Amino acid sequence: MKTGKEKDGPLLQPACNSKQQLGKEELVPSDKASGMINDLASSYVNMLYEASKSVARLKKADHEVSEDHVKEALDMLKELELKERKKRSRMKVLSGIASGASFGTALPLLMSAKTFSSVPVYQALLLITIGYLLGSYSNSN
Repeated sequence: MKTGKEKDGPLLQPACNSKQQLGKEELVPSDKASGMINDLASSYVNMLYEASKSVARLKKADHEVSEDHVKEALDMLKELELKERKKRSRMKVLSGIASGASFGTALPLLMSAKTFSSVPVYQALLLITIGYLLGSYSNSN
């Protein structure tokens, strides 16, 4: 038997060491990725510049867009983005409710149908399709 001082192989390295080694490698974006980053950055800069000019005009600035105008425009853009996110969130909740309602309405129609060729079956299938589409929208990012 081996004592506590004797070891029969190398010690296992903790998982964090491999992550640290990965962090040392430099990641370089591909040509398409860097082009996409440049396009997004330039469009955001243009949008911020136009908003800054609008703020400067509202403040009746003298031929200059100041740092305060840019900060105010940035705050405005952040508020607009937050409002848009809330609006999308509400739409997802409403579509989830409508999806559940259409599935719930379709079930009795399917249960009461005597044959597949009856009208309620087609109505139920239509409601199920609508429910599926609304449900997939409410579960999307």
